[in-house]
Amino acid sequence: MRRMGRFGASLVMAGILASGLAVSSARLEAKGKKGGGDITAVCNALLSVIENTGLPQAIRDAAQLGYDLLGCS
Repeated sequence: MRRMGRFGASLVMAGILASGLAVSSARLEAKGKKGGGDITAVCNALLSVIENTGLPQAIRDAAQLGYDLLGCS
């Protein structure tokens, strides 16, 4: 019974994280369409994450996805 409680809590936490990531990526995409000075700061931050070889590849891939969604070049 205790395992089911842990499993349920894990599912709830995964759902919360997934919905948070979906909302934040949608906000990034919406900001990319409007343009503005904030976008250049975000693009520079994402580029520094992408170029940092000390970070795990999954984090660098996520930063690359955000970089592409914003239309940074």
